[in-house]
Formats: sequence, structure tokens, C-alpha cells
Amino acid sequence: MSIKQIIKKVLKRVRTQFLKFKLKSLKEKTVIVYTLGKVGSSTLYYELKKISPWNNIFHAHFLSDEWLKDRLLGTSFYEHNIKAARQVFKHLDAYPNHKKYIISLVREPVSRQISNFMQNPHEVVEGDLLSYSATSLKTAYLDKLSYDYTFNWFDSEFYNYTGFDVFAQPFDKTKGYSIYKHKDYHILIIKLEQLNTCYHDAMKAFLGLDLQLEANANQSSNKPISHVYKELKQLLKFETEELEQLYTHKFVTHFYTDDEIQQFIDKHSK
Repeated sequence: MSIKQIIKKVLKRVRTQFLKFKLKSLKEKTVIVYTLGKVGSSTLYYELKKISPWNNIFHAHFLSDEWLKDRLLGTSFYEHNIKAARQVFKHLDAYPNHKKYIISLVREPVSRQISNFMQNPHEVVEGDLLSYSATSLKTAYLDKLSYDYTFNWFDSEFYNYTGFDVFAQPFDKTKGYSIYKHKDYHILIIKLEQLNTCYHDAMKAFLGLDLQLEANANQSSNKPISHVYKELKQLLKFETEELEQLYTHKFVTHFYTDDEIQQFIDKHSK
């Protein structure tokens, strides 16, 4: 082994020990970024995972029996979701005394749905996404458009696993996040739209860590399909009345202010 390799190895050990001391409050915690898809959860997960010297940070969209045993079982595309859940359960069994910290994010439904389409186009079209025109993608998208998953995830998935009714508790719409304690769960819910501005304060209050948000993972704008995504967003505009009705759903009104909702309507209106 060369001197350079030895120095690198020593520095790595020193850095690990420093992190263990600096982040010692994180050691006895299991942190699960547990949320519906396409709400920025990958960004938050990788930010936390890269700073933890322990294997105690997880990312899952489904943990309830209803989804894992009834809805997803036997569906090959969601095998990675089932595997992620198994990793969480295995860790919790191995460390039953760890305190459980759950982080969920929310995102306004129209933007979330468009982002999900670009990430999972197989749900709407077959073959290569780039072989379709933006106009044909718009037609296919609108034909299968549904907000059921977005609107019902907290009721059908989150509640079934944690027993915590998100909508029965107040949410700080202005601050952009709220922290709750339910049974043996510590829960943080945060709005994606304010993640950049409130991340530091939220992580400080929730995990006791002084962190800054650096990454922005899994953005469609950074991928080869970015030009399709941009064009499709310009084409996907809706009638104002339709949006006004959509944004009266409790999923929206519980987390967003009237001003924010109006901004969403303006953004997506024809």
C-alpha cells in the first residue's frame, strides 16, 4: 500500500469518527423517509444518508399490509418498493429500542402527477417515451389522469401503518412543516414547495442536526427527457373551474394557504 493510500485511509477513518461524534444524537434513531412518490423524497433521503455514518436511514413508499400484501404483491414493477419495505422491517427488528423518526413530504397534486408521469411513463404509454410527440403524450396522459393515489395515500397507506391521522392534526402552512408525536413515532411532515427554505430549521427541530440542503436528486429537468417534460408542462393546462374544484380537496386545503392554492391555479390554468 502506498503512502498516498495509507493517508487516504487514515483520513477516511478520522472523518468517520468525527461524524460519529458530531452526529451522535442520530445513532439511536431509525429515520424513515416514508412518503408518496414524486414529492422530492429522494433528495431528502440521499441528503440524510450521505451524512450518517450508520446504516439507519431508509426510504419507503409502502409499509402497510394493505399495499404490500394486497395491492403490490405479484407486481414485478413494484418489487423494489417491496424490497425497500423489507429492509425497513429487518432493521426495526434488529434494533427494537431505536426511536423511530418518520419524514413525509407533500406536493401540490397537479405538479406531482405530471412529474410521476415523466418518471413512470409505462403507466400511461408503451415503449420509448422519446418516440412520442408531446401532443400524443398529453392525450394519453389526460386519458388516464387520476389523483386517487395522491389524495388517498395518507389515509390508505400512512394511517394503516402508523395509526396516525394526518388530517386530524393542525399543519403549519406558513412555516411549511409540522412535527408530531404519535405512540412510538416521531413524525415530520414538510411541503416540497418550501423544502429549500425550511429544511435547516425542520431538521434542527426534528433531528437536532444542523444541516443544509445541498442536492436536488432525481429531477426530470436533469435527464434526457427534460425537453419533453418542459414541452408537456406547457401543453398541460386546465380549465380554471376544474382546478378550483380539484384544489378544494382536503389534501390540498390541509397543507396549503389560500394564496398558495391560487398560485397553483394560476400556474396550471389555460
